[in-house]
Amino acid sequence: MAMLGHSMKQLIGVDEVVAAPGFEIISTLAYSHGMPRNPAVPDEEVDEAPQCYLLQHAIDRLLLAAKELKWTNVVSSLSSPKAHQVLLREIESHLRWEHVDPTAPDRLFIVRVSFKADGQLTLMSGQRPIVPAIPMYPTTLPLPNKKMSKQVPIVPVYVDHGFMVPSLLTRHKTTYRQPYSEARARVGLHATTPFTQGEVLLVNTEGEVMDGGFTTVYFWRQDDCGVWGWRTPREESGAKLGVSRRWALERAGVTEGLIVVKDVVDGERVWLSSAAGGFVRGKITFERHMEDSSTSDAGV
Repeated sequence: MAMLGHSMKQLIGVDEVVAAPGFEIISTLAYSHGMPRNPAVPDEEVDEAPQCYLLQHAIDRLLLAAKELKWTNVVSSLSSPKAHQVLLREIESHLRWEHVDPTAPDRLFIVRVSFKADGQLTLMSGQRPIVPAIPMYPTTLPLPNKKMSKQVPIVPVYVDHGFMVPSLLTRHKTTYRQPYSEARARVGLHATTPFTQGEVLLVNTEGEVMDGGFTTVYFWRQDDCGVWGWRTPREESGAKLGVSRRWALERAGVTEGLIVVKDVVDGERVWLSSAAGGFVRGKITFERHMEDSSTSDAGV
């Protein structure tokens, strides 16, 4: 993977992108006092503030990105034994400043954590509704044909064939979004198109599925032993090493695998996940996006 990352770095000009003044590494979190502690997490791993879901996962993700980019100031900050407590205090202070009563149990916030190369931390946040039909971080993913609540949408996933080049910029979440915007545009999605109206399935130049433009994607596939289960594209294909992806691999019975686009079937059901949005259903389509194309299990 290191050799692949080096060669791709020269090809797509990663150095120029990273050197841009506004370039940041990013992770997002879900924050709510209304979410119960996930029983899959042992008591000794429970955060002192469990309402900030998977904070340590986010720190680990940002730290890995900082190490691979050789951002020494960020590495030093996030390697501190008190990094978790410091960042948690920053997040809670930010929420109290930006929102009225962030401790109300019926409110769910998305918190965006970003760092610049010099170590500058920026926090942003917004509110989203809680969808109670499925836990944000389930310990198992339902089978593809299982009927779900009408509250859970099925997001159309539009296939973008073979344009993405794996690099450090696909491996980590950053402010560099141009390739993702171009992929969405190719399948008919726009900057203003809501996520429930469409996600894009990213495919690298070798024909291997990477992930979604905003999400990690999971396919129902057999492993080398013929056992069926949920598989997410392998790291070597250029997948983004996200928080929800790590959760799925460690806690929800998901495994990595090589997913090639020629084996992807029009209409097949998948799962999609993100750190702030949790897990939702998706449906593969080879057509271009049409307005108001979302659906649910009730209508299919």
